Amino acid sequence: MLTLHSMGFGPDLLAQTDISLLHPETRVARVAFRSHDQVSLLLPPESPNLPHAPDCPRARLAPRIPNLADPHDPDAESAHSVVVGDWVLCRLDHDPPSVSHRFGRRSLLRRRDPGGTVQPVGANLDLAVVCMAMGHDLNLRRFERWLAVIRDAGVPAMLLLTKADAGVDVAPTIAAFEAVSQGVPVLPVSAAENRGRDALISALKPGSTIALLGASGVGKSTLINWIAGRAIQEVGEVRSGDDRGRHTTTARELIAVNVPGGFAWILDNPGVRQVGPVDATSVDDTYPEVVTVLRACRFRDCRHSGDQGCAVPQALDDGRLEPARWRSYQKLQRELAWAEDRDDPSAMATRRAGWKRIHQQAAARNQLLGKGRR
Repeated sequence: MLTLHSMGFGPDLLAQTDISLLHPETRVARVAFRSHDQVSLLLPPESPNLPHAPDCPRARLAPRIPNLADPHDPDAESAHSVVVGDWVLCRLDHDPPSVSHRFGRRSLLRRRDPGGTVQPVGANLDLAVVCMAMGHDLNLRRFERWLAVIRDAGVPAMLLLTKADAGVDVAPTIAAFEAVSQGVPVLPVSAAENRGRDALISALKPGSTIALLGASGVGKSTLINWIAGRAIQEVGEVRSGDDRGRHTTTARELIAVNVPGGFAWILDNPGVRQVGPVDATSVDDTYPEVVTVLRACRFRDCRHSGDQGCAVPQALDDGRLEPARWRSYQKLQRELAWAEDRDDPSAMATRRAGWKRIHQQAAARNQLLGKGRR
C-alpha cells in the first residue's frame, strides 16, 4: 500500500512541523508533476496522526509557499517555490485544493540552460543517473558537465551506457568514462536483451528517488518501462544517421516502480543536450587534478596563459593535465563568469564596455591599415 514511508517521507521531514497542530483538512503530499501554478500530488491514504485522506490528484499553488525549515527562504515567492519531488502541505477543504507550505529539501538538482538561467530539475533525490547511449551520443565532456551539476546537488551519481547490445565492445567506453568519473559506477545495460537489469534494480532502494538525466533518444523512457516490467512511458524511434531521438517525455514527472521491498520513485526528465553547471565549487570538484595544478601557480591572480611561474604549461607537457580536460574546465569557468555577470547589471555593463573598446580598437587598426569598408 502507498504510504508516506514508501514515498520517502522520513523522520527528518516530520520533525519540521507539528502535525497535530495543523488544520484538520491539511495533508502531507508529494509533488509528482507541475504545470504553471498547478501541481499533481501523490497523496497516500494515510498521513501521520491524520485520518484517511481522499484522492487529491490536482492542487493549486498559493502565491507564497513558505519553507517550513527556513521561514526566510527567498524562493518562497519565486517560480521555483515548489518543484517536482518536493514535499508539501495541502489544504483539502479549499476549492480547488491548495498547497500552503513546503518542507525543507534534502537535495535540489539544478542546471543552467543555454541562456544562463538556473532551472531546478528535481528535489529530494537520492541518486542521479546519467544515461548515454552507445553510439553517437557518447561524450566525455557532457558527462563531466552532468557530474558538476550532480555534485552541486550533493547526491550520488551513476552512469548508464544504454543500448549496450551483444556484439558491441563496451570495454573501451567503460574505461574511458571511468577515467574521468572519480569512482562513479559505470553500468552497461540493454533493455532489448535484458542485460544489466538486476544490477540496476539493486541500486533502486525502497522509498528512494532516482532522477534519469540525458539527451533525447538515449532510452530513458524505455528504461522506465524495462524496470517496471510494463509499458508506462511512450517511446519513440531515433534517427539512424545520428541516433538522435524525439522528445517523447515533455515534462518532469515522478513515476512509481516496484522494487524488492516496496516502491522506488523515478523522476523522468525531458531530453537535454546542453547542460551547464550552477556552482564553481562543483566544477572544481569535478576536475580535482586541474585545481591541484592551479594551486601550484606562482601568482594567485595568474591567468594561466603562459605567464612566467604558471604551473599549467608544465603540467600539460608532463601529462599531469589532459589538454581536453583543461579546455573543458576553462570553458565551464567562462560560462559561470558570463552567467554571474548576466545577473549583475554593473558587471554586464563593464563587460559590454570592454567589448566596445575592443571593437573600436579593431576598427581603428583596420582603418590605419586600409582595411574594411571603402
